[in-house]
Amino acid sequence: EKEKGIVPSRLFDLFASGRPIIAAVPPGSLLADLIADSNNGHCYDPTDKSAAEKALDYLYRVGRSHIDGEVSIAPLPDYSRKFGSRAMVEKFAEIIRRLD
Repeated sequence: EKEKGIVPSRLFDLFASGRPIIAAVPPGSLLADLIADSNNGHCYDPTDKSAAEKALDYLYRVGRSHIDGEVSIAPLPDYSRKFGSRAMVEKFAEIIRRLD
C-alpha cells in the first residue's frame, strides 16, 4: 500500500526522452497515473500474468513500429517540463511562501 505514492526520479528523465515506458506497478498508484497521463507508456499489475503478457505485447508493437519507421521516439517537452527543475523550484518556493 505504501508504494502507491512512490515515484522514482528516473521516471521524469524517461518522460523527457520520449522513450516508451513499461512498468509493473500497482493499479491506481501515483506512478501508474503519471504514466497514463503521459500517453507514452503501459502499466500493468505485477500480480496479473495476462496483464504482463499484454504489456510485453505493447512493448513489442512499439519497438516494431519504431524499427519499421512508422513511429519515431520523440521527447515529450510539454509534459516533462512541468516536472523539470525550474517547475519544481517554483512549486517549492510557493509552498515556502505559504508557510510564512
